[in-house]
Amino acid sequence: MKIIHLKDVPVTMAHDDLRRQRFIAPGELKTKVQTVNYVELLPGESYTPHRHPDCEEYFYVLEGEAKAIIENNESIISKGDFLVVEVNEEHTFINESQNTFQYFQFRVMI
Repeated sequence: MKIIHLKDVPVTMAHDDLRRQRFIAPGELKTKVQTVNYVELLPGESYTPHRHPDCEEYFYVLEGEAKAIIENNESIISKGDFLVVEVNEEHTFINESQNTFQYFQFRVMI
């Protein structure tokens, strides 16, 4: 069993100085789950569209809303939504709201 408290997880940087807190790092688990991150996008923040040829990503929205752009298709995602980004799909989030957008990101190797 592993219990991880958000307050104990250091903040690290990802794409375009995106702040994240990594709950699970590559190689920590004996499964295909590569990473688990808690991420906050402040109002007006986004990151560069990118893709992953070797994994799927799953996002669970905890608070707020943002524009998700997946392969040039735009959708608004908000609290309670679960988003699947399939292998090699280009994706980004843009927080156009006045509130912080909070989510968990799970990266699973294929």
